[in-house]
Parts: sequence; structure tokens; C-alpha cells
Amino acid sequence: MSRSRAPSELPLGARLPEPTTSFVGRVRELRRIGALFREGARLVSVLGPAGIGKTRLALQYARRALAGGRRAVGGVDLSRARGADALLTALAQALSLQVGPRGPSVELMTAELSARAPLLLVLDNLEQVDGKGVALLSTLAAGATGVRWLVTSRAPLRIPEEARLRLDPLPSRAAARLFEARCRAVQPGFVMGEGNRGEVEELVMRLDRNPLAIELAAARADILTLPQLRARLTRRFELLKPPAGAARAPRLQETPAMVRERSLLAALDGSWELLDTPEQRALARLSVFAGGFDLDAAEALLAEGAAERAPFTLDLLESLCEQSLLSRERVEPEGEARYRLGESVRDYAAARLGEGPERAAAELVHACFYVPLAERWARGAVGPDADACCAKLGRERENLLAIHLRLAERAPSLAARAALALGPVLIASSPLRARQEMFGASAVLAERAGDAALTARAALACAEQERYMGETRAALARVVKAAELARGLADPTLEGEAALVHAYLCFDATAFADAAQHAERARASFLAGSDRYGEARALHLLLVLDTHGLQTRSRELAERALHLVREVGDRRLLLSTMVHVGSLSVEQGRHAEARVALEEALSRSRADGAREVECRALVYLSLLESDLGDFDRGEARLLEAMPLARQLGHRLAEGLVVGSLGVVELLQRRVGEARAHLRQAALLLEDVGNRHARATFMAFAGAAEALEGRAVDARALFQVASELVSGAEPPKWVAGVLHVLGGLLEVDEARRARDLRGDDEGCKRLARRAHRRLSDVEAGALRPRVEGRRKGSRIPSASPAAASWADIRLAARLLRAELAALEGPLPAPSTRAGAASAPEVAADGSWFTPRGGTPVDLGRRPVLRAILARLVEHLRRSPGAALSLAELFASAWPDERPRRGVAENRMYVAIATLRSLGLRDVLRTRDDGYLLDPGQVIHVRA
Repeated sequence: MSRSRAPSELPLGARLPEPTTSFVGRVRELRRIGALFREGARLVSVLGPAGIGKTRLALQYARRALAGGRRAVGGVDLSRARGADALLTALAQALSLQVGPRGPSVELMTAELSARAPLLLVLDNLEQVDGKGVALLSTLAAGATGVRWLVTSRAPLRIPEEARLRLDPLPSRAAARLFEARCRAVQPGFVMGEGNRGEVEELVMRLDRNPLAIELAAARADILTLPQLRARLTRRFELLKPPAGAARAPRLQETPAMVRERSLLAALDGSWELLDTPEQRALARLSVFAGGFDLDAAEALLAEGAAERAPFTLDLLESLCEQSLLSRERVEPEGEARYRLGESVRDYAAARLGEGPERAAAELVHACFYVPLAERWARGAVGPDADACCAKLGRERENLLAIHLRLAERAPSLAARAALALGPVLIASSPLRARQEMFGASAVLAERAGDAALTARAALACAEQERYMGETRAALARVVKAAELARGLADPTLEGEAALVHAYLCFDATAFADAAQHAERARASFLAGSDRYGEARALHLLLVLDTHGLQTRSRELAERALHLVREVGDRRLLLSTMVHVGSLSVEQGRHAEARVALEEALSRSRADGAREVECRALVYLSLLESDLGDFDRGEARLLEAMPLARQLGHRLAEGLVVGSLGVVELLQRRVGEARAHLRQAALLLEDVGNRHARATFMAFAGAAEALEGRAVDARALFQVASELVSGAEPPKWVAGVLHVLGGLLEVDEARRARDLRGDDEGCKRLARRAHRRLSDVEAGALRPRVEGRRKGSRIPSASPAAASWADIRLAARLLRAELAALEGPLPAPSTRAGAASAPEVAADGSWFTPRGGTPVDLGRRPVLRAILARLVEHLRRSPGAALSLAELFASAWPDERPRRGVAENRMYVAIATLRSLGLRDVLRTRDDGYLLDPGQVIHVRA
């Protein structure tokens, strides 16, 4: 058996430079290089833009190969080589070959390389070597047996022996780790943790996750904070260079190319110099794109002002991609190519383009290409092609925002149109205040441009955002102005838009008659303009108004609205209509119908990312659960809705969620929490001007005071609620809520009569009066009656059909429970001697008695009952073992598969509630779940 020859020692000139810093990341790429060589590749080229880490990766692989001891390993810097002769000379010098005056021959070099095999040779910075030099390398790679070549270049070599590895930016985590490691070199105490991780990740993203840029930024970390570094990226080429003096002090064994590329600007200068004139022009003009772009956009931009025989645009783009100055990706599902400049390359190319007439012309071409397209996509964003149109708008968001900002002075009409076309995307993803500011600026730009129709559209877009923020007066002023402009233009569709926004403003303020009048006017205008989508939205609002009003034609409107909305194909409007159909069913007590409609709307809105619809569906599902007596599930729905309402910045939605949460807490007798939420909701709704919802929550806030025996405070809040809706048009469901909740004052007075004065007859008389209020509800209508024994009482006495309003039914549930407690409290589940000394729990979870406390009935709280029963069962079978969150959630909500975070939220509320009711001493939480403490005596009763 022949023995393999040990690798020969290479001359000093070919030895690898020692690393001066740690190597971070690129594990997958190192493995890939090894795999390519094992698969038979003779030459592997590592490709990528300046600073991406090609040299560091190649040297790290070579060092590992050297440590393995199976090959000789050498490195050759080719940053000064341009042709075949220079390449041969550089190889000869590295290998210390003695050659004649005419230099080394190809044959001699091939023989010498083969003699040194097995050999791995790293050739660094090959991008500037010309075609003859690359052809020579191909000959050497084919002829020198036993030699493996690892090449770094910004462009592929295009020779038969080449296998390519394109180096992408570092993954986000690796980029952040690299920044942290380099920061510690200049600031040893630097640590990346939860407090600054987001800032670091944002910074490295702005640096294109480029290792050179990251290292140069980290070198400044001893002087600048993370926010200061980020702010100075507007002058990145001044920032991303070695500190003064560092560039004149090369590190030990660094190659000339490594010293040169320690400046990001110098690295990009090197890439620019390798481009021909058409490529340089193309790269400079492409810098006007913000974000990505496709071939059509590039052709429009590069065609303007191009030479007669300019290269084919596709060839230019592909050449820039090959030289790692442009990245390319495929857009699904179309599969079209999309291109993108890194932020550093864009800034560099923009500086090359300059600030003169060529830039101005390029930016105008860019805007004229995108704005008409975006307007077409915006129109399609409300129809059957909504997904595709919204996706296209989303992809061009950065380009359209750039147009809005950069052309405000030169072309205000284009700037305003760009922002308005982005509306469907901004509404789904941008903060409310940011949208309002952008649309407000667009209104100013449109007016400056003298475009009346555009001014009206911008005013309406801004008014809608102000409506959500509760800035009703400002919104109304814009709507009035837009309506005047629309009438002057004789544009029925624009008149309809103005009337529809006006109707919603009236609806928010619960001026339902005015809202219906404006909605009918909007519908007529849309019909005149043959705008089916506008007509569908007007019909939708009429349904909402009737649902909140007398409910005289809601079923008919629901059918017509659903039919028309399905016809126009706007999914979000359809989902919103489904929510209101579901809400109508909740109000009328048709719970099964309501659940089907609302659950479907919830599921589909989550899939579509329609957060406002999702929020409303959750609120009505909470009302449904509470109406059925499942307060825990109702509370869980509201806790899901709360972050959505806050993210939306919609004050009306937030007020409704907070107030509804207060009502549920009140029904659970968590009076302190309920009082705080109900009063917070009243303040939120005061800003919006919604009198009916505000009055409803004020009434329940009065109920909270009544439950704690503060009759004076309760009457004051009832009076405020009554005054809020006095003289208002139907519906007056608040009057029904107040009528029922007024019975809590009678219950409180009855208790005082019995307990303080011993007046049993007075107690019974007051209880009968409260019972008559419940009879009114059960009869379906409330009889007029003069209420209140004290002079000046303002508690109202009339209401519409109580059966049609869930709020009245919830008020009745609260009163009914208080009457039951007044007339005969539940007997203690256990009367055994010593029961107070240790907690008792029913095996089925239906009740428990805390240590030294009074019994707590969970019979009407199915979620808490199911969780407690499961905990008791587990205590019996596996004392000391915990139940996981998933197991407990499944016991309480067996048919649900919630999204991430929802289960944790609900379980947190349920466990906290059980503890607050009296199980705090025995209900334990551990990292692995929940359990009843086996170390304490707990009596389990059948």
C-alpha cells in the first residue's frame, strides 16, 4: 500500500496572514465550500459585494484546512494584478520560484503547482484581472493536478472549472453578534441584551448586514451611542472609515487589499472603477429607487436620456448583479425578478449621480412611472383583485413615499397622488397619526397644485383619520370643504364620498337620524355615478345604523348589503358587514346565528390582517359570551381585542373595549377594576363624542357604586348618563339600562331597611319594586313610570323593547343576582365542623370555600369551574406534578386552537381570578405549569 505524501511547507510569501479578530458566523458557507470540493470542484469562487466578508471566509476555510494537515495551504493577494503576466508573476513570487528575465511560463507554473500537491491555494481579489488572466487561471486549474483553488471575486469568472458560492449579507443574529464582538474591542463593557438588542438589530440592518460596515461602525462605539451611530448614517462614508491615523497603521500581515478596504468608501470606489461607462450611468440613475424595483421600472428610468445604442437594460441589470452591486430576487406567486440596491451602494451611487439636472430628470421619470400604476392598484385594492393589488402597493411603498417627500416642491400634484394611492397599505400598517399627517400634507400639496378633485380626495382621507382619533371638529370642517368642491365639480362619486364620511362622523356622535340622512344622500350620489362599491359601503352603513337604532328593517338591509358587497368583491367590507349581521343577532338574542357569523368573520379577518374588523368581532363575541353568562370567556375576548384597538389608535374602538371589559368585571363582582375601566372608557368616548356608549358605561359605573352601597355617587352617575341622552333620537337603550340598574339602588335601600332598621316590610316593598323592573324586561317592554322617591330624581323610566338589547339583559342579570342575594343567599356547600380551618373544593369545581372564608359559587362560571376541576383531579392522581398551560387551556376551551399569546393571556386571567376569589394560598405557579399545593390540607368534596 502506498503512503500519501505529506504536504510540503510553502514559502513565507504564500503563507496565510494571522487573524487579528475573531470570526463570527458563516458556518453554513464554510460547510458549503467543503461540500463543493468534496463533490469534485477544482475551483470555488466566493462572490459578493465589497466588504461582505469574502476574504475572511476564504482565509477561515483555508486555516481550517491547514489545521487538518492533509493539504498545504497558501494565499496570494491579486489586488494589483490586471492581466495574465501579472497573475503568473504574483504566483511565482508567492511560491518563491526562480524564473528567468521573461518571467515564468505556464508549463513551469503548472509543473511547480502539481509538485506541491496536495495544495489549497487562496487567490484573493480576482475581480480586476482581465479576460486573458482568467483564461490563464482556467488553464492552470485544468492542468495542475491535486491543486484546489479558492478564489474571491466580486464577479463570476465564467470558466468551466468554476463552482460558485455567492455570499449574502450576514443573517440578522450573526450581524448583531459581530457588532457586539467588535464593540467589545473598543468598549469592553459593551453587552447586547434585551434593552438594546432592537437598536443593534436596526443599526446592522441599516448597514446592509455588511461585515465591513458593521466593523467600521463598531469601531466608533467608544465615542458614539447606538442612537448617535444610527443618526449619523446619513453621512455613512465619513462615519464608516477607520479613525484618524488608523488607516496609516496596517495590522500585522494584512494584505494591501485588506488595508484598502478598511474604508467602505474605498471599497465601493474599487467596485465603481471596474464598471464601464453605461454600467456606471445605470447604477447612478438606479439610486433614485427607494426599496426594490422591477425590470419595467428600470427600463423606464434608464431609457430617458440614454445613448442611441445603449446596452439592453436587462443586460445592464444582470451585469450589475454579477458584480455584486445589485441583488435580485423572485417575487411570488408571479415569479418576476425584482432588484434592490443595498443602502450603502445606493448612497454611493446617489453621490455619483449628483444633485443637478440629471437627478431631477430621473426623479421625475421615476414618479411619472409609479404614480399612475399605484392609483390603478389602489382602485383594485377594494375588489376581487385586492390581494394582488395590495401586494403590489406594498412592494412599491418605499418608492411612493420617496416620491411624496422629494417632489413636494417641484411637482406637488404627483407628491399628493403618491401618498393617496398608498392609502390601502398605510391604513393596514401605519400608525394613525402618521397617516393623518401624510394625508393632511397631501391636502395642502393638492391645493397648492390647484387641483380641486385631488384636494377634496385628500381632505376626505385626512378627515377619516381625524375621525378615528376623535378630532371630530377638524374632520367635519374637511368634509364640508370636500363636499363644496365636489358640488362645484359636479362629481357624484366625490359627493358620495363626502356624504359617507359625514354620515360616519354623525354615527360616532350617535346622531343617528343625521347619519342616516347623509348615508342615504351618499347612496343616491353613488347610484348616480354608477359606483357599485360606494353604494355597497353606503348600504353597509345603513345596516349598521339600523342595527344600532330601531332594528325595523335590519334583516332586509342585511340581505341587500351582503348581496351587494359580495358582488363588488371587497373582502374587508364583506367581513365588516358579517360582523354587523352577527351583532344584530347578538342584540336580538339569536346566539347560535351570531356565533357562526362572528366566528367566521374573526377567522377570516385574522387571515386577511384586517385588524379593525378583528377587533369589532372580538367585542361582539365578548358581548355574546357575557349574554350567555360565560364572563370568563367574554373577558378573554376583550383582552385579545385590547392590543388591537390600541395598535389601531382608534379611540372609539378602544373606548368600547375598555368599557365592555368594565361591564364584564362588574358582572364578576370585581367592582374596583370595573369602576376604573368604566370611567376610563367614559373619558375616551368623551373625546370621540359618542354619547350613547359613554352614557351606557356611566350607567354601569353608577351600578358599581350602588353595589358598594354608595347611593349618592350612584345617583349622580345615573343622572349624568341620563343627561347625555336626553332629547336624543331613538334608540334610547341607555334609558332601559338605567331603568334596570336603578333597581340596584332599591336593593341597597332594602338591605339598609332590613339590617339597620329591622324594617322587613319596607325591605320586601323595595324588593318588589326592583322585581317589577325585571318583569318589564321579561315582558319585552318597559312601562312608563315616575321613578325615584326623592325630589329631583332624574332616572328615566322608558325604553324600547328590552329583548332587543344585550346591554339591558346584562343589567337585568346584575339586578337579578343582587335580588337573589338579598332574598336568600346560597347556603354554604359544607357545614362540617372545622371547615373554615382548611380550604374545601368541590370535585367538579362547582364551588370552593377558602380557608376561613365564605363559599364561592362557580356554577355559572364554566371556565373557572373546568380549570378548578382539572386541578383537583390532577391533585388526586399526581400530587406535586404541575399541569401545563396547554393542558389547562384544553380543559376550559376544548374546541379552540388559539393563536400564539391568546392562550397565555386567557390562562393568566383565569388563574388570577381564581386566586383573587380565595385560592391564592393553595394555587401555585411553576415554570412547568400550575398545581394545587400538595403540602397543604385541601378537603375535596364530592
